[in-house]
Amino acid sequence: MDKRTPHEARLAAREYPYPNVMAEREAHREIDRAVFDRVRQYERLLVERAEEFKGASKDRVSASLDVIERIRVEVLEPIRNGAPLTPELAQRYEVLAQQAGEARAAVAESEWHEKRCADPYGDYENVMSKWPILRPSL
Repeated sequence: MDKRTPHEARLAAREYPYPNVMAEREAHREIDRAVFDRVRQYERLLVERAEEFKGASKDRVSASLDVIERIRVEVLEPIRNGAPLTPELAQRYEVLAQQAGEARAAVAESEWHEKRCADPYGDYENVMSKWPILRPSL
């Protein structure tokens, strides 16, 4: 069989003319088994990567909450209480805003991992579509 995406292979198996219903069912079962074996392997890899990221990013998430609090305490509250806008206050805000941006990037990456783990079949199909060289021969 040529190197189709897993979903294309499943569809092709369903469009192929079979000599009888038993042969058709067996072929469908076999191709589905092969595809979902690979999807399960891929899902395990996704979960491993997400767990690695989660472990590595705990400190970044906690730091992001700290940055939000520091922006509130060090910048927003003084302004609300009538403190003058000074270059030092603006510079402090810029530093904290940059740190908050880095924290947002960690959150975005976390959401990316979550999205991929939520639909391993769809993500596997997407990867196989984008990278034909990775397609298994089914």
